[in-house]
Amino acid sequence: MNSLDRLYVLTIAHEKNFSRAAAKLYISQPALSAYIIKLEKGLGCRLFDRNTFPLSLTSAGRAFVDCASKEETLEKELGDYLSDLTNLEAGCFSIGGSQFFCTCFLPPILTDYARRYPKISISLVEDGYPALKAMLGEGTVDCVLDYETQKAQNLTVLPLHQEQIFLTLPPHSPRNQIFSKACLTKEQILSGYYLQPDCQKVPLSAFLEEEFLFLNQEHDLYDRSQKLCSNAGFHPKIKMFLNQTLTAFALTLADFGASFISDTVIRCGNFEKIPPVYKIDDQDACRFLSAICKKNRYVSKALQRFLDLTAEQLKE
Repeated sequence: MNSLDRLYVLTIAHEKNFSRAAAKLYISQPALSAYIIKLEKGLGCRLFDRNTFPLSLTSAGRAFVDCASKEETLEKELGDYLSDLTNLEAGCFSIGGSQFFCTCFLPPILTDYARRYPKISISLVEDGYPALKAMLGEGTVDCVLDYETQKAQNLTVLPLHQEQIFLTLPPHSPRNQIFSKACLTKEQILSGYYLQPDCQKVPLSAFLEEEFLFLNQEHDLYDRSQKLCSNAGFHPKIKMFLNQTLTAFALTLADFGASFISDTVIRCGNFEKIPPVYKIDDQDACRFLSAICKKNRYVSKALQRFLDLTAEQLKE
């Protein structure tokens, strides 16, 4: 299998169509078809079932694609290693993250990294964690920034920063008057005051009558929110399920419902106004933002420098 065999077969397998694959490869469809026919003849078996729509792989084709993908991954890892020997004068890596991370969290880090290492190329992939986790397994992204709570055998989890999970209330909730002394200001959050031992906490059980906005079940914060409510001895009244943390934050500020928000959202969101924020009296009201990589996958020096820089900026 040469590099052209691998490129052509993997592209066709991904596009499931000879014409689209040919366009992506900048060759004619007849030329691509002739190349694959010649390759199949040399192998003694068909790689694609041309009688299906969309085009599908035969069992031999699936074996070829599996080997080609592994070969491509090994070749990339060799390239990463060799790039390290040039003292970060060349190289590339890909980072995956949610819309929030890519919009509010990563821009200053990426800008600083590009200033320090201008010859390193970075690809950014925005998606939900389940999709990004699948991409890690496929090798299409090198690292994902998210919250991994389960010990997965095929993943390596590198904690970068511990987050605090706050309770945020609608501005006109009557419980704001009761707990006014514990309400945190934006300045107190930005300064890190909430990390001090004398920062007042609130019992979550006092808010069981609130209607909550929860993230969907595929989010780490869904499980953590349920656990916090369970620890407080009540089942939350869930008014709405959402897919984005920033949407929950905005709806809480608009008096639509209470929500659980991490300190990172407030610190990185650059908001003019924030809803009433409270530190919860529960040791489970924290989590680690982590760099998640495929287990036993080589972490290039360029990627490691990026993770080190991310951890440094989070401490500031």
